[in-house]
Amino acid sequence: MSRDHNRGRTNGNAYLPWAELMRIERLSSTTFESTALAFEPPSQWGGAFGGHVYAQAVWAAAHTLPDRRVFVVHVCM
Repeated sequence: MSRDHNRGRTNGNAYLPWAELMRIERLSSTTFESTALAFEPPSQWGGAFGGHVYAQAVWAAAHTLPDRRVFVVHVCM
């Protein structure tokens, strides 16, 4: 993860524009890394906010499809 981009922060609990929050870096044809730190709600256990991680995973998956393919995600609660 880019430490320069995150300005030495250890969590993502700061405002970032949507495009920066979702930005990912391709490391290989099937491996991506976030350039933004994940939001960590205050708690005694720590950890990332799942919605941010999930959204980036879906965005990365969409980048593995050939051009002009349709990518749809359904979420059931």
